[in-house]
Amino acid sequence: MPKQPIPLSFERVGVRRGPLLTVGNVTLRVTTPGVLFIIGAGGAGKSSLLAALAGSDEVELEGTATFGEHPVACEADVAWLRQRDALEGADSVAETLAARGIDTG
Repeated sequence: MPKQPIPLSFERVGVRRGPLLTVGNVTLRVTTPGVLFIIGAGGAGKSSLLAALAGSDEVELEGTATFGEHPVACEADVAWLRQRDALEGADSVAETLAARGIDTG
């Protein structure tokens, strides 16, 4: 039986904002599709990592990052709700994502 591709994989990933390395040497595997939450202290690089995952031009991704067999942000269905984004009048993050057509199921 052929091995199924891992939906999300980071191998020794680093993220730069200009000359500053904001995240370094991250290895992460998410084997079940769904909603991904990243928590941590202020300044730990959460937003930089998510910006890279979403394909933002605000950051530069180093290392190997893939969705299945595709490079990150190439053919992935990614939504990035920044910490300062408005929730579009909804009562929850889940409702906001649902309004954008993203199944949080």
